[in-house]
Amino acid sequence: MRLTPQIRRFQSPSLKDVLDATAGTDSFWVLLMRETFYENFGKIFGGLSGIILRRLILPLILKKVGKKVIVEEGVNFLGGKRISLGSNVIIRRCCSLETRFGGEIILENSCFVNQFSIISAKKGKIVLKEGVNVSSHCRIASTGDITIGKSSLIASHCYIGAPNHSLESFESTVEKEVNSEGVYIGNNVWIGANSVILDGVRIGDNTVIGANSFVNNDIPENVVAFGTPAKVYRERLQ
Repeated sequence: MRLTPQIRRFQSPSLKDVLDATAGTDSFWVLLMRETFYENFGKIFGGLSGIILRRLILPLILKKVGKKVIVEEGVNFLGGKRISLGSNVIIRRCCSLETRFGGEIILENSCFVNQFSIISAKKGKIVLKEGVNVSSHCRIASTGDITIGKSSLIASHCYIGAPNHSLESFESTVEKEVNSEGVYIGNNVWIGANSVILDGVRIGDNTVIGANSFVNNDIPENVVAFGTPAKVYRERLQ
């Protein structure tokens, strides 16, 4: 049986591969800081003492950390030197932010990510613009770029950036690399709970996507859309 790409990456990795996957840099010092201080101490403690401890440690393992950042216990950072947090960012407990293969994550000022959500950038860049609110149990992941515009709200249990596998042959699907065009979500957009936004989709400013929607085509600005697949229901009036 042939190994999947995910398993092959973990077969006899080099030190450079380990450094890149865990620390996001070729610096052994950053890896040491992450494994020794963050994983063993900073990641565990709750309450005010844990928040203060993480404020001291995170600038050592992330690319950028702004002022008044709050990261609760159990948050996982992989490839931290490709992760930037703006000022007043809040990340609730047990979230995961991971970058691989040169991917990058940027959370601009005043972003909020609720508990048990995952943001995963493989090759591409994921940018949450100022004031984005991501509710619990969401997944934002892609091998392409994802941008979520200012003051947008992502309700719970949403999946943004769901990639596409090629359907042109009968070869094993899990052994293939996915195709990715990226996702763009405009400013002041509201994505309802349990919605899926497929790769390649663009959603315009001030649009509302109803709960339980499956969005596989572009949605214009200033409208309300919902359904499977999502279709425009009406315009939003000023």
